[in-house]
Amino acid sequence: MATIGDAETSSPAAARGAPHIGSDVSLTGLLATIFRSARDVFLHTLEVAALESRLAGVTLATMAGVALAVLVLLLSTWGLLLAAGVRGLMELGLGPGAALLIAAAVNLILAVLLGLIVPRLARRMTFSATRRVLGKIGSDG
Repeated sequence: MATIGDAETSSPAAARGAPHIGSDVSLTGLLATIFRSARDVFLHTLEVAALESRLAGVTLATMAGVALAVLVLLLSTWGLLLAAGVRGLMELGLGPGAALLIAAAVNLILAVLLGLIVPRLARRMTFSATRRVLGKIGSDG
């Protein structure tokens, strides 16, 4: 049968080498235990961060692969839509050359319209508010 003394020595704290509490405890022993505990917490935190960063890297690579697959599917869909449009124009009586020229013109018009958006978007990247704030700070000094 286990006694109270046996329960104390078989506890997880006793197995880890936790300091005894009582009059025989030294300050250096307590400080060493605190240091070991802090080091263990730091190392475990570092290990968790390393594992999570590895997971984030794998996830980023997976996302890039999925994005590439989606891009391929969208491009093939666009090509199929163009082919269907050319086929439809040919069924309306246009020759293959004229139908392809119309499809090319539609593509060109869409590319130009999308290209007009880029300069507007680029203006958002000029950090105008940051430059304004920095200019005010420079004029105050």
